[in-house]
Amino acid sequence: MLNVFKITTVMITVLILCMAFVPAVNAQAEYAKYEKDVSALFDEYGITSEEFKSTVKEAKLLMDTDNQKLYSIEKDGDVGYVYAWKDATIEGRVNFAFISEKELLQQETLSDDSLSSKSFENTLVTYAKGTFWHGSYYQSYGNSITGGVDFHLVPLDAEMVSNGVSVIGGASLAVILGLAFPAIGAAGGAILAPVLTVIIRGAFWAAQNNDGSLDLRITYASAYVAVFGASLQFPGITSGYVIIAGISYLL
Repeated sequence: MLNVFKITTVMITVLILCMAFVPAVNAQAEYAKYEKDVSALFDEYGITSEEFKSTVKEAKLLMDTDNQKLYSIEKDGDVGYVYAWKDATIEGRVNFAFISEKELLQQETLSDDSLSSKSFENTLVTYAKGTFWHGSYYQSYGNSITGGVDFHLVPLDAEMVSNGVSVIGGASLAVILGLAFPAIGAAGGAILAPVLTVIIRGAFWAAQNNDGSLDLRITYASAYVAVFGASLQFPGITSGYVIIAGISYLL
């Protein structure tokens, strides 16, 4: 009877170890797959991972108040802007717009001279809230430990992110992630953005809403752990995930 008990105990122990080990192996395999895809993404950008991080780091903060932030991002002569502002009626919601300088210059009222004028920032805000904003936002929920951020990307922005063919577009996403998750900042956003782009690219066509928009959720714990690793601040959480259409994807 004692021998049977010992054998049973050993078998249970082995089974528990296997159950603990397999998800870890699967997670590592999934992350390795993302690394390959992220590397391919940087090849499309024509830059290295470090150059991408540098592009995000060098983003210029043109306007900084409690209610709005305006950044400019430049790479090899290409310039983009990211404008984010608190929603006036919905608490915890921040609207944002991605703006291309090339498209700005196509507007009849703008010229090369106007880009360097003192009133340009205000002009840019006007266009950001009008021509270039179609409804994208991020919405915080819960507290800093158990809560997180819901993102809604309108069709145009969702397609831009899923295509992932522009350094400026990727860096713009990184800036937004840094604003949504202050604990990781823009530097952390530069780490998450390429992985998130790869995930959205793979999931977009199946996960998009009927109108082509996209909704996703990332908890504060997931964003932090994905960038910095396991932390006592979030006990028991060892991996970060993004939820798209009810499916969790490892970050």
